[in-house]
Amino acid sequence: MAAKDNSALMMGVPDMEVALLGAIFASPPDVFAVLSKRLAPDDFFLMKHGQIWGALVALFEQGHAPDVVMVASELERRGQLESMGGAAYITRVLSTFPTLYADQYADVILEYSARRKLALHLRKALTAAENPAVDWTTVQTSVSALSRLNAGTASNAEPTHVSNHLQAQWDEIERVTDGEQLEQRVPCRLPSLQAVLGGYVYGGVYTIAGRPGRGKTSFAHNEAPHLAKHLQGRDVIIYSWEMPGRQVMDSIMASSGGIDANNVERRTLSDKEYNSYVLAAKTIGDSSVYINDKSPTWEDVRAYVLAQAYQGRIGCVILDQLSLIPTKAKFDGNQADYHRISYIIKDMKMLAMQCCEVGCPMFFLVLSQVSRAGENEPTLSTLAESGRIEQDSDAVVFIHANDKENEGAVVATTYLIVAKNRHGAKGRRAVGFYGAQKLFSELAKEDKSW
Repeated sequence: MAAKDNSALMMGVPDMEVALLGAIFASPPDVFAVLSKRLAPDDFFLMKHGQIWGALVALFEQGHAPDVVMVASELERRGQLESMGGAAYITRVLSTFPTLYADQYADVILEYSARRKLALHLRKALTAAENPAVDWTTVQTSVSALSRLNAGTASNAEPTHVSNHLQAQWDEIERVTDGEQLEQRVPCRLPSLQAVLGGYVYGGVYTIAGRPGRGKTSFAHNEAPHLAKHLQGRDVIIYSWEMPGRQVMDSIMASSGGIDANNVERRTLSDKEYNSYVLAAKTIGDSSVYINDKSPTWEDVRAYVLAQAYQGRIGCVILDQLSLIPTKAKFDGNQADYHRISYIIKDMKMLAMQCCEVGCPMFFLVLSQVSRAGENEPTLSTLAESGRIEQDSDAVVFIHANDKENEGAVVATTYLIVAKNRHGAKGRRAVGFYGAQKLFSELAKEDKSW
């Protein structure tokens, strides 16, 4: 850890360290579990901040959820508390309210730690090179150490030559030629949607939008077990701000077993439905589908997803629905909801890409509501008042049905309209929606409208 340094390079770094300590103290345990493996005490510019971090890590590894008193006691046990300003300083640091995520602060601190180490090695190499009394082997050793350090601390802003990407692309072509299946896209459950959308691309955000009562939630619940089969053992997580977990499970079981949803909800199944339920329960129970109905903030979701990505466990996150997701960020004024949704959807896209970068391919399926007005097909312009959904989504799929056309029908003709598709075609396909079973299915060929 560095002593006091007045160089311009270090300006603002101590404040960033305080913000990190405050952010990590207010974050879920999963976030700390990840960052404790990335940051070491000597990555901090001020020794006392590194000491606080070391105490936090020690307490966490002992199974504690540290509070201010525990941290102060641990530092006192180590003989470090008094020199940093006592318990008052610990309280001030750990009570700091952050404006960014803990991992974002950590990225900056790690970068400046690397800069300091690089500067130190540069000075050593220069001193050795300028001193004739130092033998040439020692100089070469100093330069080699510098090269290794520089290779391991490349900035996120450093570009990669196209030859590297070309080699990776060529390797994948060779693997496909040899018969290997590359894990690039996850197929949609409905073949008619797959034909247009082309599947879900990793790192993507897929918005499923429609007016109330058009089956957005049912669509997501239909997709979840299907996606779990194609994600190589990684998890599908359904975050529901729209309904409690019991109702989410009712919907999944009704559609998976082809059972009347009302009977599932009331737990009054016929003999035939009971047999269907048992078969579906086996499949769903063995799947990697998880449900969260605890109304977490977006920041809580982000922290958990990123922590799971570092462990290679996440495959798809379903969010139901976008307009209901709370956030710790504050937005005031008449357009507060617009800015809140814009903030979430933009960060969601960045998070999906970040998860892929750490070696865990995943994507988001997010549900969004559009205006209730009229029976006309929704268009991208109907999303304009709902934030940056169109801009930051890889694809937007509208679910639309005409109530008058479907009046009295057991199977409602419903249109899946791919209005935006960054990775393929746009188009409109007709499918059937069994309202009683909350199940989307293909229509008979003669019933399809294109």
